[in-house]
Amino acid sequence: MKLFAWGLGYVAGRFHELTENIELSGTSRTIESVTDWRGRGVRAHLFGDPGNQELIDDAARADVWLCSVPPVNGRDPVVDYCIQARLHPAAFTIYLSATSVYGGNDGGFRDEFAPSDGTSPRGLARKTAEGEWSYLCGAAGRRLGVMRLSGIYGPGRNALQRVAAGQAFSAFLPGQVTSRIHVDDIVSGIHQICAGAGVVGVFNMADDYAAPSAVVNDYAAQLLGMPALERLPPDDPRLGPAVASFMAANRRIYGRRLREDLGWSPQYPSFKEGLEACLDADMVKTPNQ
Repeated sequence: MKLFAWGLGYVAGRFHELTENIELSGTSRTIESVTDWRGRGVRAHLFGDPGNQELIDDAARADVWLCSVPPVNGRDPVVDYCIQARLHPAAFTIYLSATSVYGGNDGGFRDEFAPSDGTSPRGLARKTAEGEWSYLCGAAGRRLGVMRLSGIYGPGRNALQRVAAGQAFSAFLPGQVTSRIHVDDIVSGIHQICAGAGVVGVFNMADDYAAPSAVVNDYAAQLLGMPALERLPPDDPRLGPAVASFMAANRRIYGRRLREDLGWSPQYPSFKEGLEACLDADMVKTPNQ
């Protein structure tokens, strides 16, 4: 597979690690990151110049595009770039979106057939970006898969590291839950979608067990042999303003299409299995170890 990643980030990196027979190229926003990726054998390019012919050639040769670049000022910068560079999408594009497109604070389930009625600035920007990608791929007669991801965690990016680093508090609101997904399950989902002949449309990604962030942090502390974190209401000033905004959402995400149409199931069905695997992968140590 020749894959071009718009945004050589966490998901693309894990995909590269876990996938055999892949030729990876892509973009990054800093010279330092480009240099690092090139050191790993990836044809990395600095994003931004629509006249960068090497970037354009690598993107044009790819079988699959994977875009993880978030919207900027309400628009998708990669779509704008492709229009400026007159670059047609690959035969199949996977756009990594977010479940913020869904509204709701009732704790109910949202599958791919639920309305995209989110009203947060992030949710509205993601809906706009999905529409831009739909237009770009549709105009060129190319397939598009939109993966709406729950909160991503995995090796090097998880509650274990935050707790071990000294996080002291957990936001807690009775009844509020959050869905999440291990990065390795995102990788397996991408493989499943790429293998599905003619597969297009929206795919939610979440594990089987939505849970409060405080419960996840408590389990991380337990695995590390540390005391549970103090729980605070979301509007406590010690948590910062972003926490209250994040916890205003309360919904459970269900990936119906991946499970029922493509036979996918998560390797890590809940945060417990996922954090246990992260503990082994990261060899996380507490300050006293």
